[in-house]
Amino acid sequence: NDYSGFTMAAMNLEGAVFASPEVKQRSGDVVCSMLYYRPFDAWAPQSEWTQQMPEGESVECVAVGASWVAVATSQRRLRIFTSSGLETHISMIP
Repeated sequence: NDYSGFTMAAMNLEGAVFASPEVKQRSGDVVCSMLYYRPFDAWAPQSEWTQQMPEGESVECVAVGASWVAVATSQRRLRIFTSSGLETHISMIP
């Protein structure tokens, strides 16, 4: 764990992705699962991005490729993002 609550990560030559699971606090508040991507060779200033998952959907696994980031979630969804943060595909995992 770290200050941001990241518990998983993946990296390649282009960048790194980090994720935190959803957390239910004692007060009953929910801190949604978060995805953070940081490219190593930024093509533009501040080209890193974050994506908050919907409440009730927690990131369980991350992967990164040359131009994509993939996330498997607790709702059996596979979410694919471009390296610039655009979500392009959502599929159900059997």
